[in-house]
Amino acid sequence: MLGYLTMPEKTREVLDADGYLFITGRLKSIIVTKGAKNIYPEEIENLLLQSPLIAECVVIGKLDKEGGEYPHAILYPNADAMKTMEAEAGKSFTDDEIKKSTAGSAVYKIPHGFDVSKVKRFLFAEAKK
Repeated sequence: MLGYLTMPEKTREVLDADGYLFITGRLKSIIVTKGAKNIYPEEIENLLLQSPLIAECVVIGKLDKEGGEYPHAILYPNADAMKTMEAEAGKSFTDDEIKKSTAGSAVYKIPHGFDVSKVKRFLFAEAKK
């Protein structure tokens, strides 16, 4: 990265001594519920990734009607594990897998829904719908 156009001070703030830019995390690493509970998406993602059926996931905050947020998961399934489960158990992926993965968590931390999609984290930086 060459830097910000006509903004050398900003460029110095974001580049290290060798001129490299390091991106180390999310723009916003906290979901705040309407009850002022703080949820760290990484905590939920780590629980979900313990399931052999989930290859990748990202948890985002979606806005509710009262102005708070609730956790929502974007999941990319492990195709091999899904095929095995469907062949052995005769069922497909449902929200039961999310409930099993997040069992023992506070109720407000359990994702209220999920989408199945290829996970492109950069798309979810400001995804609140």
